[in-house]
Amino acid sequence: MSLAHVDQRQNAISRIPQANYLTATAALAANFRRVESIDQGFASYKPNTANNRDHATGKGQATRRYILSHDTERKLDLQICSEELGRYLLLACGKVVTTQPNAALAPTVYKHVFTLLDLLATRQAAVTTYLEKAGDAINRKFPSMACESFGMKGDDIGIITGSMGLRGDGSVIEPAGIDLDALDDLDDMHYLYNSQAVFTTEDADANVTDYSQALLLNSWMVDIVNELLAGEGYRPGARRYQTANNPASGALRSECLISKQSVAFGANVRLPSGSSVLADLRSQAPLKWKVDLQGDLIASAGGTDYFHQLLIEGEKTVYEAAEIDNKNGLIGVDIKGDPLYDNDTDKQITFTLYNTVASYTV
Repeated sequence: MSLAHVDQRQNAISRIPQANYLTATAALAANFRRVESIDQGFASYKPNTANNRDHATGKGQATRRYILSHDTERKLDLQICSEELGRYLLLACGKVVTTQPNAALAPTVYKHVFTLLDLLATRQAAVTTYLEKAGDAINRKFPSMACESFGMKGDDIGIITGSMGLRGDGSVIEPAGIDLDALDDLDDMHYLYNSQAVFTTEDADANVTDYSQALLLNSWMVDIVNELLAGEGYRPGARRYQTANNPASGALRSECLISKQSVAFGANVRLPSGSSVLADLRSQAPLKWKVDLQGDLIASAGGTDYFHQLLIEGEKTVYEAAEIDNKNGLIGVDIKGDPLYDNDTDKQITFTLYNTVASYTV
């Protein structure tokens, strides 16, 4: 008997989101994309149970245990590449519009604009089917995984890292029914680096501060949090169970709605003389901010260069805090921002991604 090792771990998610919450992605290798997570964890599964401890058994102790429902979760740590990022952003944000900036002269270039859901129109989160394998010991499928959180950060000059929290409908299918060894490797991906990051802010008078050009940027981060109505997902009358037609096997979720979506932003920058950061904190004046990560050239057409590129833009952000600190003796300031919804543009935060992926929805 051979023991499974963490080095054998493999993960994958659906190439595009599930068609609906109740239908897992079909078990075909072409329907999945490998996820090269950098953590060493696995999905967690938990049955929610009750017992007869307080029943009139005459024993004063539990003699039976009941399965009420099931819960599944996975927390992934990632390195961010242009091509795969769109799958994570769609799960986290909920909406994407894809166009071709110049279909005639640059047919391989696609522009994807990700925004938060209009919760007045729908609250059902986009969901994916998650797979994991480790040798012959672990081979599991977790359908209907919704994104609870997604964050990205850039530190020093390294590859941009991300984290994603997923919550499923509670079902676990073993074996997964797909050979993860058959999935394409991610050898030709275009990774994004913090050495590419340009961080700018713009005030109401169109005064732009470029922290990168002045060599002031140390790090940045952005987080999306989806408050899921996880407990509401177990619906009376849905008749969804871990084992079909068997209520005693425990209920599964039939939906996973979003209560709220929230965004947090932060940056750490050197503090030069004349900086407006502390004044902006005191005044609570709203600022536009942008992180621009420009990577490898895709094509040049009509006098325009198209790159593997990510633009993160907050339309209206006020500083919640600006704490003085130092890095290697150089005085800096750690900024925490609250991105607000802008009524003029109908936007809170926008992720614009340029790459060669034709679609994240079909």
